[in-house]
Amino acid sequence: MRDVPNYLAEQQALSSGELATEWVKFEELYSKKLWHQLTQRLLAFMKTPILSEKVDLLKLYDNFIADFEHRINQLAFVEIILFVVRQISGNNFSIGIFKGEKYI
Repeated sequence: MRDVPNYLAEQQALSSGELATEWVKFEELYSKKLWHQLTQRLLAFMKTPILSEKVDLLKLYDNFIADFEHRINQLAFVEIILFVVRQISGNNFSIGIFKGEKYI
């Protein structure tokens, strides 16, 4: 079982400025179970290179997004995953994520 609140708190502590603000907002939306708003916030985050380049998106997926991925609109989920895959080097690894395989 994932410890999402702990992961978000840890990321908050390690971040500053606008990035820390994003982690706070993610935590707020997650705790209120506002899945649509959280999905929209994640998409905006992923589309902002200044923010998304500072984060290990695979860890974000494993520790956070995977916990509620079944609640995300499928099209939005694919958009989010595309950003994760682009950050990963190695096609076999990227394809494995879509098949649900673990490489770590």
